[in-house]
Amino acid sequence: MAQTVQVAIEQGDITTIDADVIALKFAQSPHGTDRLVANKLVALGIAADSLRPSIGQTRLVATKGVVTARSALFVGTPAIYDMSYADVRTLAATALAALKTVAPDTTHVAMTIHGPGFGLDEIESCLSQLYGFQDSIRAGVYPPELRRITIVDHHAGRVERLRQGVSARSVALEFRSGGEGVQPGAPAPDMPAKPHAFVAMPFNDYFQDVYHYGIQAPVHQAGLLCERMDHLNFTGEIVEWMKHKIETATVVIAEVTDGNPNVYLEIGYAWGKGRPTILIAKDVGVLAFDVRGHRCLQYGSITALEQTLVRELRELHARQLI
Repeated sequence: MAQTVQVAIEQGDITTIDADVIALKFAQSPHGTDRLVANKLVALGIAADSLRPSIGQTRLVATKGVVTARSALFVGTPAIYDMSYADVRTLAATALAALKTVAPDTTHVAMTIHGPGFGLDEIESCLSQLYGFQDSIRAGVYPPELRRITIVDHHAGRVERLRQGVSARSVALEFRSGGEGVQPGAPAPDMPAKPHAFVAMPFNDYFQDVYHYGIQAPVHQAGLLCERMDHLNFTGEIVEWMKHKIETATVVIAEVTDGNPNVYLEIGYAWGKGRPTILIAKDVGVLAFDVRGHRCLQYGSITALEQTLVRELRELHARQLI
């Protein structure tokens, strides 16, 4: 008999959600929520190494009240800056498949969204997770009592964007075992590598709306994923990730308003690699001498920026530059 699993995207705190299991990634070193929960469990006397599964492996532990969910499932994934959308999809499928064996009575699983915290496109990351859930459910490798999956994020704006993005792709949030899913009667689609824009901009709260509404929306409209360096410190693997993303970008968009040195580093690397680069700023009068002689799009409002970038990306496409 086919079972239905409902998926919801909700604003909230994964540590306080009333679920049977919270599924967390372990990206070969502790990060974010998995680090927070692991630290709480270690304080109870659980060995830290036991919460660090290798890639593709899992570990289920009782939370003993340190979070609201009764259990936490740690899923081993590639290192954070090696993770791809395919890895996010595998993470979601692996979590459900593991719970079929280690916690078959699970009725409600909660996960955070994986990808935006380390620079991946938030909509594509969410779709990857949804397709991973569907892969597992269609194959019948999920807890037989499962009825709910909740994707949780702190940010109300992101939750709304994810809901809109899922709706725009006509992706259902109800999965059935035995043949029905994202597209009724059809398997979850493959997700081949898609072209992306790389956004170089300061990492601070002031520019969040600029990124999400002034830049991301026109980039998506142009058929590109929108990715950025979502980190303050440029060291080690982060620099290598940045270089790879710029080298493979269809276009680089750089916000140069406040002369951030990291942004100028990214611009210089993009120019060195011959990547098409769009400079934007609220005030072109403050540009550093390095870029003062280059064309820069000035904007006043976020709406004006969105409209300007839509036109600019269309023009670059028409000229076959992207």
